[in-house]
Amino acid sequence: MRTLYLLSLLPVAIVVAAFSVSNREYIDLSIYPLPVEIRLPIFALVIASLFIGAIFGVTAGWFSGSRRRRRMAKRRRQISQLQKQVEELRSTKVQKAVPRPITTRSDAPKIGE
Repeated sequence: MRTLYLLSLLPVAIVVAAFSVSNREYIDLSIYPLPVEIRLPIFALVIASLFIGAIFGVTAGWFSGSRRRRRMAKRRRQISQLQKQVEELRSTKVQKAVPRPITTRSDAPKIGE
């Protein structure tokens, strides 16, 4: 699995490296209300934007899965409680009172005789 991960990461690294080499020009980044101006290479801005977008996406996915995780945790607790009950019943060896089966023997008295 780790090898598959590394093999899939290699093309991504090659594309990022090629993009970085071809976009080395600098741009001035200024954020309107702040009097700050930052000089960055284009590739740094694009890669930082992708990284920030990935962080937002992962966070949104984590929040959207919270209901499912809560439901799964509740079911795990129920399963463990039921397993404890089964073990308790097995340890006390509670057996249902089952009537003995009626056997037909040749020497048994017949009804109506």
